[in-house]
Amino acid sequence: MKYNPDVNAKDSELWTPLHAAAFCGNNEIVKLLIENGADLLAVNSERNMAFELCSAVDTLNIIEAEMAKRNITEEKIKEKRDERPKQMLEDMKLLQQKGEALDIRQYDGSTFLHAAAANGYSEVVAFLLSSGVEPNLKDIDGWTSLHAAAFWNQISIINLLCENGANVEDKTFAGETAYDLAQDDATRAAIKTIQKQNCSGMKMIESK
Repeated sequence: MKYNPDVNAKDSELWTPLHAAAFCGNNEIVKLLIENGADLLAVNSERNMAFELCSAVDTLNIIEAEMAKRNITEEKIKEKRDERPKQMLEDMKLLQQKGEALDIRQYDGSTFLHAAAANGYSEVVAFLLSSGVEPNLKDIDGWTSLHAAAFWNQISIINLLCENGANVEDKTFAGETAYDLAQDDATRAAIKTIQKQNCSGMKMIESK
């Protein structure tokens, strides 16, 4: 900490140094970061906080002890976790009020819908779709929002996208379908249900 670094700096996936130290089980670094004001409730792109990434029980104990000291409750954790989707929804509504396009592309060709789908922001996805955003727009790799939702196992988002015209058989430029990209059995089963129905707009049963 000699040069006063930002202990809450985030990388492209929104990991802070505390996320990384907790994941690696580096207790001394965890303690040092906490002593210097690390945000215990910082949320990464997968909506995980540092205590949820601990690879060792003693690391978790260190963070949970500090959380108790700071009077961090389950309610505060939920409130913090919900900040990003709420903020994104507000931002989307503001863009719409200004008459700006909601399907603008980032440097990699992705859209706001890709981001919301990957992160499981159901209210944002619903808002964008109801505002007329095309669900089958592709990024530079040919990924649609459905591909992103499948890869991150966002079953409720897959359901929502397919109800609004997402093509479950669409392929990336590498030839992969949403089914191919799904990372767990529940997501694959949900997508298989839609494929059997042979109807992109048919509602599927969301896993519990």
